[in-house]
Amino acid sequence: MDSSSSFSARLELLLGALLLLLEGRELVGGNNGLPREANFLDFSPVNRQSSRSNSSPNEDEKYTVVKKVEYGMCTVTCGIGIREVLLTNGCPGGESKCIVRVEECRGPIDCGWNRPISENISTAKLSCIYIPPVKRFKYIWKLLVPGQQALILPNDSAIFEVHRENHPVAFQCDTSEKNEVIATVKYTVYTTGGVL
Repeated sequence: MDSSSSFSARLELLLGALLLLLEGRELVGGNNGLPREANFLDFSPVNRQSSRSNSSPNEDEKYTVVKKVEYGMCTVTCGIGIREVLLTNGCPGGESKCIVRVEECRGPIDCGWNRPISENISTAKLSCIYIPPVKRFKYIWKLLVPGQQALILPNDSAIFEVHRENHPVAFQCDTSEKNEVIATVKYTVYTTGGVL
């Protein structure tokens, strides 16, 4: 093998490795300006022909990489949660499926009525809908009054501890991100006689 064909073979090997590296970067994290949900949609096959000048058409090598993605179930039925993005073809080690990343997912905004996260004879702890980091979102707590407009409460934290009253009281928490409501949840806090 003369030095020019040796150089050509090394160059082809280097270009092939570079192509695989770039395709891997695209798969693992690059979004190339696509929206986040479009990152892992099925990619069209990539064909690469050998650049050997002395090869005949029958000796051309074709490489095809088909990447198929599957989305796991969202961890919530409303509000904001997370889901796995799975690669179903082309996993390292020949595995049939591998987790590529975990991403946010959203369900309907209205989460309906929920139960307090903890309660005792005198208080109840209520929680807004969120995923970490908790400070990423804005929380608005409201006191729901039948037949009237809801009263906005001064509490802006994700967890709200309320004292029981002599009558049942209803609360609502709106979780917002970038001035858009992404989840609402309501609670009824019963009187001391209606606990547990």
